[in-house]
Amino acid sequence: MDLFGTGALATRSLSAIFSLAAIVVFFDLCRWLHGPRIALLAAAISALAIGQLDFAQEARSYPMLIFFGLCCADLVVRIEYLGLSRRRLIALTCCLIATALTHYLSAGALIALAIYAVIRLRGRVRWQTIAAFAIAAILILAVWIPMFVTQKHTLPSMTPTFLQEAPGANHAKLTLFRIIGLPTENLLGEARGEALTSKLVLAIFLFTIPLPLIRLIKRRDLLLWILWTLGTIGFVAAMDLTRQTTLVGYMRYTILASPAIYAVIAAFDWPRRNFLRDAVAIAAVGLIGVVAVQRSVDGVPAKEDWRALTDNLNHFAGPDDLLVFFNRDPWASSGTWYMGYKYYAPDSHRPWLILRGRAGATLLKQLQPRPCLWLIGLYPETDGPRLLPGWQPEAVITTSAGGICRMIPADSPGLAGRP
Repeated sequence: MDLFGTGALATRSLSAIFSLAAIVVFFDLCRWLHGPRIALLAAAISALAIGQLDFAQEARSYPMLIFFGLCCADLVVRIEYLGLSRRRLIALTCCLIATALTHYLSAGALIALAIYAVIRLRGRVRWQTIAAFAIAAILILAVWIPMFVTQKHTLPSMTPTFLQEAPGANHAKLTLFRIIGLPTENLLGEARGEALTSKLVLAIFLFTIPLPLIRLIKRRDLLLWILWTLGTIGFVAAMDLTRQTTLVGYMRYTILASPAIYAVIAAFDWPRRNFLRDAVAIAAVGLIGVVAVQRSVDGVPAKEDWRALTDNLNHFAGPDDLLVFFNRDPWASSGTWYMGYKYYAPDSHRPWLILRGRAGATLLKQLQPRPCLWLIGLYPETDGPRLLPGWQPEAVITTSAGGICRMIPADSPGLAGRP
């Protein structure tokens, strides 16, 4: 953003670049493990998978996480096939640090990669490679622990409310169901995955995770992907089970396992059926391609649509109307709604106010001369009377980014031209 600005194209383009670069690294990794034919099929699945397309369009770190994670795996496999060199060890150490500092939930995959190095490498090569992991771990902790301590003192809770399991729920059972749904959501998208039958979702899960484990005896080239999947998903699931959280229910926290899912699909072969050896991979590419095209025609479902929220405010609110921003969840501050509005209305001169709780007597006195004001947040129509005693909601506009509620004095007969 310092180089290119804070526009949507500038901020999202970095994710797109990392996502495209990850496909190239993924192809190279699969080429060493399985050969160029399977590598091409795996890269095609990666390029079309709905989960990858979604994250490649967001100003978030997950495509960068996948890129650096794949770089780590590619370097270990290159050491396995090409031998040790100082350049590869330095590059591996740097990529390990970059992966871990991009997201701490990459720890499971990196531990799995270290186990792969112990199993596959021999002698001096093995121990020097493990030494690179150890050096990286020391440097990672030296940087990360002070950041963690700072966050622990500044955040109200290290577990946000949206990640907490509902009281009384069968947490272990729900965690298992979330794990089963991960491959389908990754390939076809969360909305599409929810629309499929439970039997089909279960079949995709069995095909992409347990089946490769069963075939490991004859397919040693699947070892990396099995360890990678178990390490990534297992680490997140273990955190969920010990902390009563729902991390596995959000695809972004296990998105690092996605290359393993694509690779085992591309590498599937029918025993003694050469003419069918690529049937599964080709069918997967075709199915995902159809879904991707359909989504591009229909439009990608929006998340928080701050543009729509801003457009509604610009249309209905007067130039001097007061905008009041509030949200009750401390993990998404009231300022988030102000920033979302201001991003799409940088030249707005409307007065604004960020509330952190119930308005005091001084503020209420300052608001008395106003005929109306606009409360913006997740639940403005219910929060309004509690936050602003003496004011009542008159009209509400709902967007995917939250609600916009016009508030009027409780003794007001109402205003004409309500939206």
